[in-house]
Amino acid sequence: MDLTLEELRQSSKMAPEMVEFLARQPMPELPGHDPIAHRNARADHLKGLRHLMPVPSPIPDLVVEEVISVEAEDGFPIPVFVYRPAQSTGQTHPVAVLFHEGGWSAGDATDEEFNARRLTRDLGFVCLNVEYRLAPEHKFPTAISDSWSVVNWITRNGSSVGADLQKGFIVGGSSAGGHIAAIMALRSQKENLSPPITGQWLSAAYLVPFNQVPEKYQREYISTSENINDPVLTGLSEQGELGLVVGLFGADIHSPLFSPMAADYYPPSINVGSTGSLARAFIQVGGIDPLRDHNLIYDKILRKEHGVETRVELYSGYGHMFWTNWPEMSTSKKFSDDMIAGFKWILS
Repeated sequence: MDLTLEELRQSSKMAPEMVEFLARQPMPELPGHDPIAHRNARADHLKGLRHLMPVPSPIPDLVVEEVISVEAEDGFPIPVFVYRPAQSTGQTHPVAVLFHEGGWSAGDATDEEFNARRLTRDLGFVCLNVEYRLAPEHKFPTAISDSWSVVNWITRNGSSVGADLQKGFIVGGSSAGGHIAAIMALRSQKENLSPPITGQWLSAAYLVPFNQVPEKYQREYISTSENINDPVLTGLSEQGELGLVVGLFGADIHSPLFSPMAADYYPPSINVGSTGSLARAFIQVGGIDPLRDHNLIYDKILRKEHGVETRVELYSGYGHMFWTNWPEMSTSKKFSDDMIAGFKWILS
């Protein structure tokens, strides 16, 4: 998606529906200085909205759910929630490995369960919903290494959960989860993972750190500085970004375990691995989101420099993670339907 500066700024004008819902259901103020208190208050807020999500509770006649554990690099048993089609005796299915949002320090697998249920019910996926460990208790790169352990595990154990990775092997998530998915795709390509990842779903993801934006894209990297009224990431400045990424998460922002712009991956013409192009990418992001231009610029990098097929849905006038915080909005319902269409496109 190639937009002019004027079109980018037009997408930052809040949609009437967003204005209406914000007036009725303002975003609660969450504790800002205590990460554990913030995590708990945020979980309580989202728990109160869960009944409004597309598939808010188990549907055992259609989707079988179970919890397994996958061993992390340090021996920790990572909880992984598995979703399988109920009527699939003897059949195998494409797999989606999902990572939840929450700034690497909050959230849990319940934030992705409604997407996992939809993908399983509507498209016949086997979904793995990863409960990776969180900062500040578990600093970088724990969340990344936990996620990589699960991605590796499914390449060796797909048949144990009814998955056939040759039918499709997608990684995905929102916000921090989308960031993790992007790193999984890049790392898998660099390390010649087999079977290879065939698709990546990047939703409102953190992708291009402000101090690593290639010069040719800097002029259009404006959302972090201009989208200061996003109701979820209100006032996310460059200093705030560093406070979260470096301070709370403890990331090395130049590490290939953190940045899609790390020297191992960018520029791709120099450091691309031997397995060819990255997996095709489906991207969803809101126009008011401070991370909007992370996603739109990364789309250009994938298309024009990695040679990757991409598809982008931009929700002009809507903010970061609007579909989980205001699930009753018509555009939130559209987001969920678009996600299903995007996964279909990846498989096609």
